[in-house]
Amino acid sequence: GVQAALAAALALAVYVRTLAPTVMWYDMGEFAATAYVLGVAHNTGYPLLLLLGKLFTFLPVGDVAYRVNLMSAVFGALTVLCAYLLVFDLTGRRSPAAVAALALAFSSTLWSNATWATSYDLNAFLTAWLLRDDTRTCGGAIPAISGPRL
Repeated sequence: GVQAALAAALALAVYVRTLAPTVMWYDMGEFAATAYVLGVAHNTGYPLLLLLGKLFTFLPVGDVAYRVNLMSAVFGALTVLCAYLLVFDLTGRRSPAAVAALALAFSSTLWSNATWATSYDLNAFLTAWLLRDDTRTCGGAIPAISGPRL
C-alpha cells in the first residue's frame, strides 16, 4: 500500500512539474473546451473523459486547459498505482512491483501523455484497474495467461 502510494505520488509530482501550462497541440484544446462546456468531442465523443474533465475544470488553479491537463496527470499516477498493485498481487514481492510501476511511470508513452489532455491516461488507468480486479477475482492469476494448457 504505502510503496504503491509513494510510486504514484512520485509520478504525479513529476507529471505536474512537466505539465503543459495551457493548450498545446493536437486534440488538447478540443478536450479542454468540450470538457468545460460539456460538449461533444470528435468521433466517439469521449463522454466519460469529458464528464471527469468537467469536474477538474472546477479546480481553482491555472486556466481551464491546465486543469484538464492535470486530469491526465492524475490518471497517469493512478495507472502507476494500479500497476504496482497488479505486479505485487502477481508476485507477492515489493521490489518487482516498484520497478515495474516506476518503469511504466517514466516510460516515454505514459509520461508524455500524462502531461497534456488526452484520453490515453484514463484508458490506461481503467485497463490497469480492471486487470488488477481480474487477478484478485481469479486468485492472483490472469486467466488469459494462466488458463488451462492444451
